[in-house]
Amino acid sequence: MINFNIKSTVFIYSGILFGMASCEGGIGVESIYDLDKAGEIEEIKKEIIETSGDVIAYEVIMDSQDELGTSIDEVTIVTSEGAAEGTLSRKTFQLTGTGEPSTSVIDNDFFVRNYEKNGAKKINDIDFTLVEKNINEAKKLIAAEYIDHSVYSYKIDFEDNKRADSFTINALLEGEGNHIEGNNIVTNYYEFLFEVDENGVVVMVGQ
Repeated sequence: MINFNIKSTVFIYSGILFGMASCEGGIGVESIYDLDKAGEIEEIKKEIIETSGDVIAYEVIMDSQDELGTSIDEVTIVTSEGAAEGTLSRKTFQLTGTGEPSTSVIDNDFFVRNYEKNGAKKINDIDFTLVEKNINEAKKLIAAEYIDHSVYSYKIDFEDNKRADSFTINALLEGEGNHIEGNNIVTNYYEFLFEVDENGVVVMVGQ
């Protein structure tokens, strides 16, 4: 169970992560498909293409295994390939988990038109190295007292045929340790939201 509460500023949220297993699965664990490792994003891109094919993508979402980890588990792609006329497909699969791939249909006219208006690219033509660059720039915007940054989710999409990435980084507050609530070990974490503007500059949402 995860509860979110607004903290002292609109762009920082505090969550409560319950369970020792979740805490142990996050910080300090060596993992593959790790958005926090230099050069790993290219391996993630290769794996996405190998799994999904080099499809036309309106949106690519990469989600971490847990709130305090950076190893990409689930990938979701919105594409027109294989979709009926007037619809799009949302394809979801796991890089590290054991869940079965799934496909859902986007048939709402507004959402279909909006995706089509904003543009798409084949996955191989998307510059995934910008993901690593944007994450590094975002970390510089987080106050120094927030440590152990974890890239929880990253979305690549487009607005008027331009990249319009957005992503979430979770962090711990220095000096704030785990505490016990009942039979649970509890870790407070703080969520920072970022967007990349039309000039390619990373900005913290709410600043």
